[in-house]
Amino acid sequence: MMEAWLWRVLTVAAAGCALLFAFANTHLSVWLDEACSVYKASLPIPELIRYLRHDDHTPLYYLLLSGWEDFSKS
Repeated sequence: MMEAWLWRVLTVAAAGCALLFAFANTHLSVWLDEACSVYKASLPIPELIRYLRHDDHTPLYYLLLSGWEDFSKS
């Protein structure tokens, strides 16, 4: 069985990582997955369809996002 001090060290390390994750990343306005979605949605439709041939996600999501992006710009 693990020593008590090792459990304390692991608990403190896990709590520190949780706090760092919770407070260090809150200043980001766009996360990586959102940035990828915005990038794909900003492509012209023919290029988006070519790009999505190699992607596992449904093309309808990106087509709707592209339309929403065009609608929000006007």
